[in-house]
Amino acid sequence: MRYLVVGLMLLAAGCGGGDGTTEPNEPEVEGRWNGPINTNVGSGSLALTLTETDGTVTGNGTLSVTGDALALTVTGTYAPPNLSLEMTSAGFEAMNLSGEVSEEEIDGTLNGSGFVNIAVTLTRQ
Repeated sequence: MRYLVVGLMLLAAGCGGGDGTTEPNEPEVEGRWNGPINTNVGSGSLALTLTETDGTVTGNGTLSVTGDALALTVTGTYAPPNLSLEMTSAGFEAMNLSGEVSEEEIDGTLNGSGFVNIAVTLTRQ
């Protein structure tokens, strides 16, 4: 009888009440990202280091175009897979990067501070 009771308890514990499905893993936005930038004034690169807590993104980075490098402060939001970042640098207008995050890439569009709908693909480093 004791074995029957233990067996029923184990069976009941394994039936946790869920529907048996799991949510797919959402891609992480945290980490280091880097990619090329091609603009009407030349090419360069965008490098970001991002952290995320409860959908709030912060970080820093560097935007290099035609040999000039700007230090960036980054703030934004992440609601997987959608990412919206504001990047600021002293003396320049804010730039916005909006796009989608996958495991290894951020595909988006850069606007502001002279950039208009510049396609950006950043790769996880």
